[in-house]
Amino acid sequence: MARTILADALPNDTEEQEHHVDAVLGNRLFTYYLIINSTFGVISALGAGNIIPEEELLLSLRRFLEQLRQAQPKDTSCLDYMLDSRELWSKGNFYCAYGTINENTLDDPMDVYHTMPNPLYDLKASGD
Repeated sequence: MARTILADALPNDTEEQEHHVDAVLGNRLFTYYLIINSTFGVISALGAGNIIPEEELLLSLRRFLEQLRQAQPKDTSCLDYMLDSRELWSKGNFYCAYGTINENTLDDPMDVYHTMPNPLYDLKASGD
């Protein structure tokens, strides 16, 4: 019965869905929130505290992501983006705060995003 209730609550394929993004934008946003905003933040804090060098943590993250990709998941596009892109999309949180910009009121909320160099791009998996 719970399964039926859940299935009834989900939109069907014929309904218009306004909160969907294409795969490219989805990968960029997912990578921003999970990797850049969260994981890179932890790496930066640990590095700044001289707990573990940032490069060691970044290399560890790169190896982990490569292992995920080598496991041949059904869709590697997000992993490919994180590992193979020279630049990643990042949100301008400081820019928004400094300029008192509410991204939710912008005509295009994507305007607050910019590219940044990908710190994982030049790292070698072997650590050499």
